[in-house]
Amino acid sequence: MANPKFLVMADLHKCTGCSDTDWFYGGQDEYRRYSTAQTRAEAASSDAASNNVDFIMSLGDLVDGKSKDENDVNNALAHLADTYTGDIYTICGNHEYTYVDTFEIVSWSEYSTKRALPSVDSTWMADSIVKGFSFYNNGLYYLCIDGCTQTFDREGDTETQGTWIQNTLASAPAPVVVFCHQHLADTYKSPHYVKSVDRETIRGYLEANNNVIAVIQGHWHNGYPNSRHHIPIINGIPYYSCKGSVNAHQEADNSYYIFEIIPNATGLNTANIKVTRFNSTTAATQDTYRSVDFQAFSI
Repeated sequence: MANPKFLVMADLHKCTGCSDTDWFYGGQDEYRRYSTAQTRAEAASSDAASNNVDFIMSLGDLVDGKSKDENDVNNALAHLADTYTGDIYTICGNHEYTYVDTFEIVSWSEYSTKRALPSVDSTWMADSIVKGFSFYNNGLYYLCIDGCTQTFDREGDTETQGTWIQNTLASAPAPVVVFCHQHLADTYKSPHYVKSVDRETIRGYLEANNNVIAVIQGHWHNGYPNSRHHIPIINGIPYYSCKGSVNAHQEADNSYYIFEIIPNATGLNTANIKVTRFNSTTAATQDTYRSVDFQAFSI
């Protein structure tokens, strides 16, 4: 069986009606290239196809809250499917909430039908909309949680998200990778965290069964420094931060990642995570940065 491998893109920000800007929030250096969303997404689609990944995961903010076109969700997904014909998943970012609620471009039910959720095992629903979900693919289990809710343990249709996370992790049939738009680690000072009480609680949930091998986050467009030595590891779990695709210093720039889970030489109970960061023209492979003990699990 081929190693588990998937492409992650954070913060595409498809936005009809948005102008490119070289300055944004809080005086920080940030370069938002809204106009290149199609080019950036189609580049990721091409690399996903050529690298034969298991799926593409959008880490949220696929669209921008300032968009003036309700078709931007469908168009962004079409760009990601330009070359790649496999599964594409999306999780909610803060801009998806703004896109729907503040600007009232589409209702939540209409937006939900546009989202890519090709195959899921378990869901957490609030207001009859899927906000969290999990699925199995090629030897790993994936937990996608909603970091945009006002509190992580907010009540859903049948249970709180916290209860759903605990139950899903307790019954997970394989090692787990967690996706969340906002940050759950707090090693770096940033305004982009899930609020303190929630992230401490949720990290406790992730640690309880000793089966989470990585947390992959978006939202902070600058990401963590591009070095394995700067990836926070909290109680044995690495928290990886993906740079925002929209945050480009030059119009040719881009940012998306391929994660590959590689079993060690014995092939039993341990594995490494290899991360390759791409832009529109080059790929820079980062070192294998994390050895993980799966205990009772194997790939």
